Amino acid sequence: MSLPRITSKAIKEYQEYLESLNLSPSTIKRKVFALRKFCSFLETEKILEKNPFSISEKESLPKNNLFGKVQALIPQPIHNTYKTYSSLAITKYINTAILIVFSIGLGIGLYNQLTGPKAELASAYPTSLTAPKRYLSFQGRLTDTSGNPISVATDFQFDLYNVSVGGTSLWTGSCSISPDQDGIFSTKLGSDCGSEVGSSVFSENQEIWLEITVGTSPSDETLTPRIQIATVGYALNAEALQGYPPATPATINTIPVIDNSGNLVIGSASPTIQSTSGTFAIEGNAGLILQTASGSDANITLAPNGDGVLNLTLSSGTGHAINATNSNIGASGGKEANTLYYGYVGNDNTNYNLLKLESGSSKDAKFTVDNAGNASAAGILKMLGAGDNYFAGNVGIGTTAPSATLDIAGNLEINTVVSVSDNNAVLTTDSGIVKYIDTTAWDKNASDDVSLASVNWILAGDSGPAQTINVGNTATIAGGSGIASVTSATDTITLSLDSLTGNWDAGGYEIRSNTFQSDVATGTAPLIVASTTLVTNLNADLLDGISSAAFLRSNASDEFETGNTLTMTGTLDVNGDLSIADTSIALDGASTNFATTGNLSFNTNQLFVAQANGNIGIGTTAPGAKLEIIGAGTGATFSLRLKNSAGADKVAFLDNGNVG
Repeated sequence: MSLPRITSKAIKEYQEYLESLNLSPSTIKRKVFALRKFCSFLETEKILEKNPFSISEKESLPKNNLFGKVQALIPQPIHNTYKTYSSLAITKYINTAILIVFSIGLGIGLYNQLTGPKAELASAYPTSLTAPKRYLSFQGRLTDTSGNPISVATDFQFDLYNVSVGGTSLWTGSCSISPDQDGIFSTKLGSDCGSEVGSSVFSENQEIWLEITVGTSPSDETLTPRIQIATVGYALNAEALQGYPPATPATINTIPVIDNSGNLVIGSASPTIQSTSGTFAIEGNAGLILQTASGSDANITLAPNGDGVLNLTLSSGTGHAINATNSNIGASGGKEANTLYYGYVGNDNTNYNLLKLESGSSKDAKFTVDNAGNASAAGILKMLGAGDNYFAGNVGIGTTAPSATLDIAGNLEINTVVSVSDNNAVLTTDSGIVKYIDTTAWDKNASDDVSLASVNWILAGDSGPAQTINVGNTATIAGGSGIASVTSATDTITLSLDSLTGNWDAGGYEIRSNTFQSDVATGTAPLIVASTTLVTNLNADLLDGISSAAFLRSNASDEFETGNTLTMTGTLDVNGDLSIADTSIALDGASTNFATTGNLSFNTNQLFVAQANGNIGIGTTAPGAKLEIIGAGTGATFSLRLKNSAGADKVAFLDNGNVG
């Protein structure tokens, strides 16, 4: 079957006919293109022997065909060469090879563009991002109910919805559009027709539907159904990424952007960058700085969750591993409020350490501070400051439980001379004895004295030579204090006076060379023994200037004796028997009275008056005869009565003078 009438001439006549109808160039192109496709189909099916649109028939193509115009400009020799090349048997292989090479090159270029360095890709874009215009390109054909095209200017209203039926319009644009003679028109919604489409229309809605209203109310007509706006797969410069717009500083529901300074800025309050799995790493090439904004006075908080810990894993071989620098601390506020390093445990537990430092190939504790503030060090604790060191509690050397302000469990050895201020007072050692040397320059202020207040001064030594304290000047013991032996009942305190050249002044008492002297005022007891226990082994050779040989004393048989004359100016009251053996009682007074409430009995062989001129008076203190008796009255009462051994009266003198 053959269609000889479809020739290039016939096609040209057909094109001229279309032009005579005053059709638009685009309409003519579409119709000619449809005819070209039809001729190609006929040629393929062997219905048409030769396609009138073939390149070899350039002279028969329409003059307004662009390809035909270009082909007509090619010189004839070049055209003949191309025809010769096309007639070769290997032409198709050469063409295939060229196509393969071109495809490989195109693929490599596309791969490099997609996977190449991001910095090179970023350099191709402007440093200041500009949002694209938000408009929709719309093309359509307007016909009447019979399908005839409408080419007159017509009013259109376009509305965008997020549902296919009903709902509320998200955007509205109105304009007048003039279709071509075939009713075909095109416009840009948001640019040529209506204001720019808002960004929220696409970012906050999953689907967008276009509704078109033609005409002017009340004779307008809404076309149905609504047209769904198709999504765009890729865009070189998109305003939103999956509905999220880029922003700097980034806020909620936006895409963070690296700004012109290379900073990633987040503008939301208290934002979080979170990794939902694995370990989140922040890595810097030349360093890593974690800081707050200048002038914000904000804090940096590292807060592991639950049982998580803060690990600082360092690998530097030299330098300070952890540096804390603050050039402003202490400018205001109290010392307790300004701390370079501060830690707090907010509970009352006790099974933890506040600080623990370890070192060595295997962990070995070197310095520890426990929960109570007790510090322990594996090495030597050095006090290098020139100031004073203060300890609020007790200090123990050789003991972990000191019972005194300074408790030394062991020997105290001083091997060097220590100078005290400018007073030339030196504390040194000499043959194991602690001494003060050259104490004359002491000003005796309270700060210079060795004071023993309410604590004990203990000298702990071996069971060898006695431990000695030598004081080269005055040693003062404050009131309420004393010298005591506190270790056992058998200890002895010895005050050696043999080598004492000065005095020990205890206020009211002095210990002089071989002498204990009381200097208290008269009327004050010089010595008081505040105990009811008897004083034993008290040996006094001189008391009140009298030798002990003249003392009235009790011997081993509880008998009182004296080595001298017993002289009394008062009354001797003897409630028992008074025995005077092998001696006599001398009464030196002008007269001596023996007064007794009972009988005066002399159990002796003789009772005599040794003096020749001495008298004995009974009832009188001034006897005028050797024996003078004065009776009690003048009656028959006996004044003198003599009896024999049997008790019979032998001689009796009565008070009335009678002899019976």
